[in-house]
Amino acid sequence: VMAEGVETEGQLAFLIAEQCHGAQGFFMSEPIDEKLLTNHLIARRGSLKAKARSKLNLSA
Repeated sequence: VMAEGVETEGQLAFLIAEQCHGAQGFFMSEPIDEKLLTNHLIARRGSLKAKARSKLNLSA
């Protein structure tokens, strides 16, 4: 389940207490420009792959 429109810490705490671990909204981040988000994801891609490999115990 993904909750949308989470704007306060109290709303997030309620959702977590109700076993909802997917949320999005202004509390987590205000809207970001598409190009900025794309650049951020590209920059993190390598570190995310390395993290996934280490969790799966795979060699690079």
